[in-house]
Amino acid sequence: MVFAGIRRFIIGISSMFAVLILGLVMDTAGAELISMNRQYGVDEGPFAPVLSIMDNMVWLIVPALLLGITLWMLWSPVREERREEQMRRVGPP
Repeated sequence: MVFAGIRRFIIGISSMFAVLILGLVMDTAGAELISMNRQYGVDEGPFAPVLSIMDNMVWLIVPALLLGITLWMLWSPVREERREEQMRRVGPP
């Protein structure tokens, strides 16, 4: 069980690092693409709602992923402990 906790911690931290790198890429490339689209008038055509949604949703993706990873890291040990406790109550088959 200790190895599962260490493995979960390593996977969680590496996933958070990957999400933070994704945030940096989205911040640099996404902002450049949005400004380029506005420069060429895409925000006035039929794709204006798509550009607006992309501009607003980009900033929610990284926090949502980080929150999900954090909740997974916190909730998994609780779920495993409950499963082990249930197995102890039932006993071996």
